[in-house]
Amino acid sequence: MATPTKTLVELENKFWQSIVDQDADTATEMLCEPSLMVSTHGAMKFDHAAYRRMASQGSMVLHLVRTPAT
Repeated sequence: MATPTKTLVELENKFWQSIVDQDADTATEMLCEPSLMVSTHGAMKFDHAAYRRMASQGSMVLHLVRTPAT
């Protein structure tokens, strides 16, 4: 039986992998509208369309995510 912690880690890994795979469909399926992101640039609220623009037009590409063993 999955624990809440294991489920949360699996979802987090799935979301980060969608970024590596440049799979905006999977990412947006996992995001609420509106969503909130906090980074070194501050907080930003966005919807699915804005996420798709960021994912397709952004200058940063993530190649690998190292996840802890669960």
